[in-house]
Amino acid sequence: MQQLFTNQIKVWTPQSVEEAWSLKQTYGEDAEYVSGGTLIQLRREQTGFMAKHLISLDFITGFQEVAHEKKSSQLTIGAGVRLRAGSLNPDIQSMFPILHQALRTVGARAIQNQASVGGNIAYRKGDIIPALLALDAQLTLYHETGYQLVPISEYMSTPLNSPVLITAIHLPVPNKTAGEMYFFEKLGRREAFVPSTLTVSIYIKWNELGEIVYARLAVGGGDHSPQRLTNCESLLMQQAVKSIVVKQIHRLIKNELVIEGNDFTSGDYQSMVAANLISASLSDAAQSIG
Repeated sequence: MQQLFTNQIKVWTPQSVEEAWSLKQTYGEDAEYVSGGTLIQLRREQTGFMAKHLISLDFITGFQEVAHEKKSSQLTIGAGVRLRAGSLNPDIQSMFPILHQALRTVGARAIQNQASVGGNIAYRKGDIIPALLALDAQLTLYHETGYQLVPISEYMSTPLNSPVLITAIHLPVPNKTAGEMYFFEKLGRREAFVPSTLTVSIYIKWNELGEIVYARLAVGGGDHSPQRLTNCESLLMQQAVKSIVVKQIHRLIKNELVIEGNDFTSGDYQSMVAANLISASLSDAAQSIG
């Protein structure tokens, strides 16, 4: 492990997750993990704060790798994989189109080259989170008791300052079904560190009878944490794709989705836009197999 000095800031380069964790325990609140560093840059611009010790994760084996594990039928993405690298990965492009689209929409090219997948998740408001929720992603976390595998939906419900380190993201490779529909849309621009207004991800699959066997709807954007619309998902699972009751889904989305407004748009308006986007995409899916 090397120790670098930059204007009184010490940058540590551990070779393992355990070593990185040990450094964090040693220096506590004076230390931060860093991979792409865009979150640290954001906070520094907003508050002027910079930790005295930066623990680089870029020298840990596997942190910047994407691996298709055929035996377990999953794709594993190292937490340090840069957004741009992820968007160019052929396995992500072919197996998970909505994640591919999400990775391409985060910020300008310079940010995509620098920001990491793990950092976007740790931010709790990252644009790729709705896509990961729709794909039933799981995270490998490291904490005081060792490694733990948890659904990303569970991670999102934990406190922001939880003492855990994201080491990898796991995506189950989709099973072949009679049909599927995915949808990703982001409204608003994120050229630098300006949150998108709204991000919507949908993934549904149906069997040979046209019965919906998998439904995930997730919405994020702005200052609120992304959320799954589980009530809407349950309702869709009771329907055939060609006979989706779109008006009922539209009403349920507006009731279930909790969005706080901002200086530019109200929460009610954002909920209505999300309901419109989701309803339109579901209607298109129904018409496609008419």
